[in-house]
Amino acid sequence: KLNWDLYVFPIEQGCNLHRIDSLVVTVDVFDDIRIEISEGGCIEVECDVAPGKKNLVWKAVSEFLEHTKLELSVRVIIKKRIPHGAGMGGGSSDAMAIILALNELTEMNLPEKDILSIAKKIGSDLPIFMNKGWMRVSEFGDVVEELNLPQKKFLVVKPAGSLATKDVYKKFDEGAKKIFIPTVLERLKKPFNSLQNPAIEILPEVKEIIYILICSDRCKNVSMTGSGSAVFAEVNKNYKIPHDTFNKNNWDYFLVQTI
Repeated sequence: KLNWDLYVFPIEQGCNLHRIDSLVVTVDVFDDIRIEISEGGCIEVECDVAPGKKNLVWKAVSEFLEHTKLELSVRVIIKKRIPHGAGMGGGSSDAMAIILALNELTEMNLPEKDILSIAKKIGSDLPIFMNKGWMRVSEFGDVVEELNLPQKKFLVVKPAGSLATKDVYKKFDEGAKKIFIPTVLERLKKPFNSLQNPAIEILPEVKEIIYILICSDRCKNVSMTGSGSAVFAEVNKNYKIPHDTFNKNNWDYFLVQTI
């Protein structure tokens, strides 16, 4: 997914969480996932980025088995295509995909409310991936409203460095202020991200990418997605990537379509 915009409120006293308001859209970049189920009681997650219990998929399998009281061995093999630490929800989308796949493969046929209950135990942004297309996500990421908005094409550029969400939010909290949320129509005219400046303080490469894209006459609506570090720019359908610019900086880059 890409966050077209992301408005973050100051941290809520008591629950230690941030309310958000974000226009989000799913895009056509995917990880490849293989699932093997057998008798037993073991969970394995193979992934070159975050193997084993470090991966949200491991927790997703664990929570599904706990909820359904099934005693199974589940092996998951993940080939990453969504950049790690990019703010694109790669880990969360994989976790949601696993819950939906296990529900089908085990023929449990859990209702949507049960699936969402499992998902929310793993991460606040998992409910996004029950849907496709444009959404308005609010509160603590658990209120999702589908929107009928135009399809778009984006260039996504990720710096060599990654960002940890907790570090970006910690930096944001140092200078968090009250915010005003414009109407959806106003928001569509220009993206905004409350976490962009905090992310730049931690990883200046983000600012460098933003500057290059803003200076290109073939890019518009440039912003960072999520808590970073990936940056996107809206482009037209005939856009050609300037490979030399990105290759020399060792940046990952690709084109995506909204779906």
